Amino acid sequence: MFLGFNGTLARAREQLDALSANRFADEFLDDVEEPSENEMREFMQQENEIRRAVHAHPLVMIARNYRAGVAQWLESAKADIAEAVENIVAQARCETESIAGTARKDFEKLEDMIEVVTWYHTLLQPNTCRFVQDILEDGPVGGLDGEDALGTAKLLLVSADRSITAWKRILEHLKLKTLTI
Repeated sequence: MFLGFNGTLARAREQLDALSANRFADEFLDDVEEPSENEMREFMQQENEIRRAVHAHPLVMIARNYRAGVAQWLESAKADIAEAVENIVAQARCETESIAGTARKDFEKLEDMIEVVTWYHTLLQPNTCRFVQDILEDGPVGGLDGEDALGTAKLLLVSADRSITAWKRILEHLKLKTLTI
């Protein structure tokens, strides 16, 4: 049976993958013991305790409230955003090209800032959960020198910084003095 060039390559790839999988299983999985029922029950109990502690942690509760508050604000601010966009479009209708170009830039900035807030408000809570869980499981400087917890912390700080900057610009565009979330 003639497989053709692509068929021959695909068959060889399958055979090599099967060999690799077998070698991996031989080298690494032979020494693995199945945990006992008692060990599994204890493990699941520890996992549940950590999960409860994570969701009760003040940082996680703040992130959860922030997510809910932003979602509510985004829904309630539709009219304010529409008015700001209408003002920008009206500004763009001016006859001079420089004013119209400025209006376009203003619109793009507002659009970007709303996108930043929309994106990060959904990520802060799960990333905060991950950070708190890493700390609770491994301590402040846990496995691999705390790289996962520290990386998640950095991600949280960057997310918060970008969100704060976006909120300041949104307040300017919508001509709001304060914002409660």
